[in-house]
Amino acid sequence: MTYRLLVRSSDELIRLGEPPAPGPAPPPRHRVTIAAMPRTPLPMVVKDEAETPAAVQPAGERYSALLGQAEALLALDRHPEAASTALEAVQLDPGRPEAWVVAGKVYYQQERWAEAAPFFQAATCANRRPAVGATRETDHHWLPWDLLAVCLGNSGRHEEALRAGLTALRGNPEPERVRRNLAWFVEGLG
Repeated sequence: MTYRLLVRSSDELIRLGEPPAPGPAPPPRHRVTIAAMPRTPLPMVVKDEAETPAAVQPAGERYSALLGQAEALLALDRHPEAASTALEAVQLDPGRPEAWVVAGKVYYQQERWAEAAPFFQAATCANRRPAVGATRETDHHWLPWDLLAVCLGNSGRHEEALRAGLTALRGNPEPERVRRNLAWFVEGLG
């Protein structure tokens, strides 16, 4: 979408078709450079945020957008695209667990346990919280451990699964299911 802007002077820009916001104007989200603007009225066209290159979008916003996109692709069973998008988010901020969890879920949903496990293992080590923006508490606590335990158990790595499962038990809203998994891991130890 493109906004048409009317320039009354070099000091004032008004978006056509939008009511003026009450109170002081919010700071712009993206910098627009207008070179040598004359003081006479001049109609012009400026690209909106959706057309702004990703390089100027704040990293936290880009991370959240990629994370949401990866989850949507995953829900549509578009696994290769979901994995690629989640890994792009991981590259932006490898210290956060959310994108690692989504990347692991791509393989988890396909029951490719051995391929999913490293992503959940990485998520258990990633604990950075952004200064601004939302986080999913589950991804910072029990969820990566729970998913890792299931992957390890299904890969025959029961001792490691037992350790991960015990960590997943703390704060997990499904403690009975986790306990059943723990019993299965113990059985697998032989």
